[in-house]
Amino acid sequence: MFFASAEYDNAASAHATFSGGARTAFFGPQGRTRRPRPAAKWEPTLSHKLPIVNCMKGSQKMKVIQPLDDEGKPRGRRSVWMRVGMWTLVIVGLLGVSWLVDFGRQAAAGQDIVPWEEGLARGSELSRETGKPMLVNFTADWCGPCQQMSSTVFSQQHVADAISEHFIPVKVDMTVQRPGSPAMQAVEMYGVPGPPTYIVMDAEGQPISGRLGMQSEEALLSWLENVR
Repeated sequence: MFFASAEYDNAASAHATFSGGARTAFFGPQGRTRRPRPAAKWEPTLSHKLPIVNCMKGSQKMKVIQPLDDEGKPRGRRSVWMRVGMWTLVIVGLLGVSWLVDFGRQAAAGQDIVPWEEGLARGSELSRETGKPMLVNFTADWCGPCQQMSSTVFSQQHVADAISEHFIPVKVDMTVQRPGSPAMQAVEMYGVPGPPTYIVMDAEGQPISGRLGMQSEEALLSWLENVR
């Protein structure tokens, strides 16, 4: 959009000034056109180190000024990625320390020392020979409560002795749930909803009693005392 203003001097000559961007035209007497003056160049200046927006005088163009670093140089993407990398290393380090602390606690708690037999077939055979009922432990490596039971309850010597004295301990591993496997057949046969599940059964595989979920040391020993 152009704006025009006109004024007349004593010599009866008129000049009109048209402003529309960086070019300005002047008209002298007899309508002759003079060479337009070049527009003055204005460069944006940096007023401070924060992100600012400066305008070029005589124009409607705007330029975004990048933030500066401590040396007065524009701070580019490289410094941003360096900060991201630094914080990534910090987070990974914290996660590693947390994992080491948790691993140390589990190691200090102990390991499962109950002499579990693998599979119901072997357990049934030993149950017939000894006359002891089976204590079947449905467990899995990815089951958190199962691993906690192994490190805090089944790691106790008196718990392992009580189980071995009166029961045939049997473990059914549900880590790999392959259809048709002996473990999954046992899960379907007894309607096990998930690990950890504990079932006391006779040599023929008939259930006597069962418990679902993680058990405290006292609750487990009390239950086994009542069903043996």
